[in-house]
Amino acid sequence: MVSPRHVVNGLRFAWTILTLWYERQIFVRSVGRCVWPNPGLNTPKAATVTHVLIVADPQIIDHRSYPDRAPVLTCITQLLVDLNLRRSWLSALRLRPDIVVFLGDMMDGGRYAMSNAEYEQYYARFQSIFSLDPHIPAYFIPGNHDTGKVTTLGKSNKFSSKAKRRYISHFGPLNSQVTISNHTFFFIDAPSLAEEAVFGPSPGGTTEFVKGYYTQLHERDPLLLFTHIPLWRSEGTSCGPNREHGTIRQGSGFGYQNTLGKPSSDLLLQTLQPSLIFSGDDHDYCEVSHSFTIAGQPRQAREVTVKSLSMVMNVRKPGFQLLSLVDPHLTQEISYSESLCLMPDQLGIYLSTYIPFLILSLLAIVIANAFHRRGHARSRRRDQWATNNSSLPRPTSAHKSSDPDVYSWTFILMGQRRRLMLNTKYFKQWLGRSNENRGFVAGVLYDIRDVAWFPLFIFFWLAWWTFR
Repeated sequence: MVSPRHVVNGLRFAWTILTLWYERQIFVRSVGRCVWPNPGLNTPKAATVTHVLIVADPQIIDHRSYPDRAPVLTCITQLLVDLNLRRSWLSALRLRPDIVVFLGDMMDGGRYAMSNAEYEQYYARFQSIFSLDPHIPAYFIPGNHDTGKVTTLGKSNKFSSKAKRRYISHFGPLNSQVTISNHTFFFIDAPSLAEEAVFGPSPGGTTEFVKGYYTQLHERDPLLLFTHIPLWRSEGTSCGPNREHGTIRQGSGFGYQNTLGKPSSDLLLQTLQPSLIFSGDDHDYCEVSHSFTIAGQPRQAREVTVKSLSMVMNVRKPGFQLLSLVDPHLTQEISYSESLCLMPDQLGIYLSTYIPFLILSLLAIVIANAFHRRGHARSRRRDQWATNNSSLPRPTSAHKSSDPDVYSWTFILMGQRRRLMLNTKYFKQWLGRSNENRGFVAGVLYDIRDVAWFPLFIFFWLAWWTFR
């Protein structure tokens, strides 16, 4: 019969392996499957390849994210989500990107009214999670959760009138452009563009910024457009095989808009003539091709909607996008290439691995203790019967063996022989090794403790290592 101690030791070992694998190694393995794509395969070997890491909708949560949850559950959720984001981010940095681009919605409650001190703490938390070498440039575009009071996306006195100013002071300009490896990176404020489509362009707004690019006189390098809100597409347009749920549909609600309107999308396509488009907001992956016409000539621009990096954005496998660039002047082929990198299904780990194995562990401990107590009771009854029916008198004295709980060491110190003794009786009781005299419930509880303490120690140690 297998004793509870054997069950405890086996479960302790199994939980330790599970914890090490699912709390660290699975992230390393996931990112190990991701490789930077190779643009311009016939490009000279001496050409420099620039690697760009694109992150969408990390949307770090705060106490406003789940208003119906109890504060304790909200704190636990925030801790687990932050831990998952940190692990995914540290794993992504193993790929050694040259540049990082965030596609908006950095903080879930960034648009809400709050004190300056609270906003600074919120922003510091974002920086702590997404810590980055200062030598690696990072670019940001605003999302609807960042810049607040956007008229067409819904008014609320909960939104702060300071949201845009706070965004600019912490993340940078709302609209900007930069040249990287002779590619133009064009960053736009998509929520403001949606507002201007209804109420007309505003001075210094996104519409003016887009049209201003068209008047610039320079040789056109490939242009990559970065927008938080995806561009318009026909209803039912397929998003490709990498999408988890359905497709992107037109529509809007309080505080969000699924796609830009068709006039705004046409303005971006015909004015900027982008070679490639990256968008966010939808949280799931989507890949579509937009057709437009320039001077009677048909053109196409491919749009990739990047997956959210967060585990609580209604996708089972979060992800990010990898973009590689080579100088277009050095190749006759396409000078850019991108690929999707998927991270572990954290919710699946909790729901499909930890919880079922926890139930099996509890059942194993209960069953092992039940059979052990039953067998121990039978053994005592047999000993009692043998004692009562023995014809031999009980010995009046017996040789006393050495105590197995006492260990002693003899050594020479300062010319004298000395002995060090250690009684492990209470230590063994604390570990639950001497539970013969405990009841069934106490034995189960002690065994649960013995199984749990070591994997929990590893979990918290890995969490500390991630948060440090």
